Amino acid sequence: MRLRTKIAWSAFILTGLLSGLGLIVLFSLPFDTTKPFMDQLARDGHADQFSVSFVSQWALWLKAAGALMLAFVAIFLVFRRRSTGWTTVLLDWIEHIIRRLVADGRSLINGFQIDWAWGAGIGLIMAAAGISTLRFLNRPMGHDEAYTFMTFARQPLRVALSDYSLPNNHLFHTFWLYLAYHLFGSAPWVVRLPTFSAGILLIPAIYGLGSRFYSKPVGLIAAALVAASSEVLLYETTARGYTLLALITIVFFLLSWIVKKQRNLAAWTLWGLAAALGFYTVPVFLYPFGAIVAWLFLSMVFGDFTGYPARVDFLRYLVISGTLAGVLIFFLYLPVFLHHQSFKVVFGNQFIESMAWDDFQVTAPIRLSETWSEWTSGFTPWVLDALISGFFLSILLHWKISKPRIPPQLAAAAWLIPLVLIQRVQLWTKTWFFLHPLILLWCAAGLVGLAQLIFQRIRNRRWLHLALLAGGLAVIFYGGWLVRQNENKHASSPGMEEQFVRYIQEHLQDGDIIVSNWISEPAISYYLLRYQIPVQKMFVKALPFKQAYVIVNQEINKNIQDVLHDRELDEGLFKIDQALEVQHRGNSTMYLVPVY
Repeated sequence: MRLRTKIAWSAFILTGLLSGLGLIVLFSLPFDTTKPFMDQLARDGHADQFSVSFVSQWALWLKAAGALMLAFVAIFLVFRRRSTGWTTVLLDWIEHIIRRLVADGRSLINGFQIDWAWGAGIGLIMAAAGISTLRFLNRPMGHDEAYTFMTFARQPLRVALSDYSLPNNHLFHTFWLYLAYHLFGSAPWVVRLPTFSAGILLIPAIYGLGSRFYSKPVGLIAAALVAASSEVLLYETTARGYTLLALITIVFFLLSWIVKKQRNLAAWTLWGLAAALGFYTVPVFLYPFGAIVAWLFLSMVFGDFTGYPARVDFLRYLVISGTLAGVLIFFLYLPVFLHHQSFKVVFGNQFIESMAWDDFQVTAPIRLSETWSEWTSGFTPWVLDALISGFFLSILLHWKISKPRIPPQLAAAAWLIPLVLIQRVQLWTKTWFFLHPLILLWCAAGLVGLAQLIFQRIRNRRWLHLALLAGGLAVIFYGGWLVRQNENKHASSPGMEEQFVRYIQEHLQDGDIIVSNWISEPAISYYLLRYQIPVQKMFVKALPFKQAYVIVNQEINKNIQDVLHDRELDEGLFKIDQALEVQHRGNSTMYLVPVY
């Protein structure tokens, strides 16, 4: 027996024996006996997840897992000679996989050849987009992003990545937000740093995808469109996971192109990892994941792949990598499952329940109309008409201007339309943001492709192409400048919640509390933290108080009584007839209300 085989075999026996016995003993003893032991293992001395309900739900399964481990140990001991042979084969296979990953990784890196002229263009676009976006990073904090920061990112990491009480917690984004907060503080630009970074990285990502699917001019124009987009500006300055999801979608699509062209184990491994991180960011990644896998499957069916001996070989890689992604997703969400002691919190929560057909037929057109309005708000009519024409041209001219045989637009439609009809959930605008950069790419592909087809027979057309490319970039940059000028008036001025908190900071006395409507509460809490006012000043039933700052939002509350009712406060405690209006901003009013 070789030394490495002996070590691995012994480690397996020892690990299986200790783990199996440990699980059986731990979940066979009374709860009152094991609870103190588990508390000692916890860093804070309280193993909250190890509860009576957890033990009653999982004890049988975990004891069965322990018994299975002991059974494997017994088989290895009884059939020692054979089991050492199995161990040797396994170690040899692992060594082979590692060697191949290293070799394929080098091949993958070498395949990314950088054209420095085009790279410089992308760098300039990234710089222009980054510099022009910086001032928007300090715009007023919104409800969802403030809730994400206050409820999840400020907690210990083990809590932040296991609390899925609301799907508002986009876990992979929360991880980066947690790091940003603990490294740089709680300023608005820090809270939005992860999404801003993802938004800037969308530019080279969409260029890479466009240059491989179509051509470098298409990639460059698409990158400029993404940089100038008002929709991208909105999402990259909002601390939510949707910009990161869009970036992962583009990377996943790019990796799908690579694995379709060559049998590369490193690329397939990254493909599975990207899929897992997409689902870990927002489960709505099911939409782009299914669309891209559908495109890969159709490419396999119609023989549009290279580097594989046969279709079944390509399908084998696809299935194995998809399985790897599924295993990674399970382990990434395992802290959530253990914390909530349920799978339903992710896969069956109230926010993804199917609506009745009648309700869906009413809400779907409204939501899609909202998405269309938001996506097109930053474009002049003639630019919008050109982009729409470009999108449809990218489909009509696909076989002339595109390298892959299967149109990804049609594969996406073939997946998304049935899925939406089956799920029948609310089609919020944010759900579709992953599609926005891709649609801009297809718009660019149709317009640039048409121009290239028209001028392909003209002599010295290189200079004409450069002139058209420069003109297109100039128009896009001008449009981006107009978008940012239009949004600039909202970028730097303090928002409603911040102005309320500033007033409170100047006038706060002992015994004062703050009672806010639910929609403003997260942002109010955030600015209390920023202005070093104890967040506990937000109403807590157990604390006595003398007077209250009550914030009324006229869109959701008619008056002070509505806010008190929503916060489950007894109106009889307050002298509502003596309420004094102290601030009014937009659709919200803040009152100072004495108590009896």
